[in-house]
Amino acid sequence: MLNRKAFSILELLVVIAIIAIISVFGYPKVDQWLTDREVKKDLNAIKVHIEEIKSDIDAKKYSFAIIHFVQTPALWIMDNEEWTLQMKNPAPARTYHSGSSPKSFLNDSRTCPGSFEGFINQDKMRMTKNTSKAFKWPGNVNWSPNMHICISKDSILTQYGNGGENMPHLSGKAGFLVCSNTNTDREGSNRCHWVQSVNKKLKYLYAIRVNRNFTVEIIKFNEKNSSWTIQ
Repeated sequence: MLNRKAFSILELLVVIAIIAIISVFGYPKVDQWLTDREVKKDLNAIKVHIEEIKSDIDAKKYSFAIIHFVQTPALWIMDNEEWTLQMKNPAPARTYHSGSSPKSFLNDSRTCPGSFEGFINQDKMRMTKNTSKAFKWPGNVNWSPNMHICISKDSILTQYGNGGENMPHLSGKAGFLVCSNTNTDREGSNRCHWVQSVNKKLKYLYAIRVNRNFTVEIIKFNEKNSSWTIQ
């Protein structure tokens, strides 16, 4: 006959206690992993968006785009005809700015214009606002600072009007910091900030960097040793 032996009450209590201990010590790590995974997923959505715009330019759907990462993100595009005029030498007089003649200010500086909306309003460059392809922020993240990134045909223009931001402990510049909304806010003393949040050594901090050849990097901050790692 089979020797059937049931668990005693004491053995069951020991098993329950072990499960409880594992839950108490294991849950925070699982919760942190889930939070970090959500933030990284949102970072990948930003990366994919930038790469899709670059793909449209490579496919000659248009020649120049400005992605404005603000509270309500916007996408500005310049068609191929206007880009050709901007790159002509001499260019149309309306495109001149601060002694750039006979080149357009875009062709002369070869940098992403800082006050691009002002230049559009002044008719120095003609771009249209594309609402259908504008980026939409996920609800899990905050970011800093507001930033616009220029993507141009043949990567002629540098990406950032100000060259990007120098974040603490990061070698080279990046576009902007992305934080989790579990431990940062949009405003106030606990806001997501590209200097303050890093110096506070918070968890779930990532940076987006767009290189000169328009490859996009996601860089994670390690709060324990104040270092950054490309993902």
